[in-house]
Amino acid sequence: MIEVGCLTFLTLPKVNQRVKNNMLPELLTGWKVALKIKPLKKLLAVYTASFLFITPMMVLGLIMVQQRFGLDVKLLTSQEVIWGLGSIVGGLIVGKITKKI
Repeated sequence: MIEVGCLTFLTLPKVNQRVKNNMLPELLTGWKVALKIKPLKKLLAVYTASFLFITPMMVLGLIMVQQRFGLDVKLLTSQEVIWGLGSIVGGLIVGKITKKI
């Protein structure tokens, strides 16, 4: 609520400049630049792989809980909470391991 209240008093200057709607060349240029930087290229590869492997498990986990235990909101919510806690614990473990390296 505080943020929304602060934003109501914010005034933005008028801009008379027209923006071109040519995002595709800018997007491709950004990808080319990002892939030239080796650590950023590795980070993008890890993000892509984790997204491709983790997202189906997360979505299908809810379906499995629904099929096994029924469509109870408490069970589906607890599955989401456990998934989130596992992500936090996994992130802390990875952070601890990489800190030692």
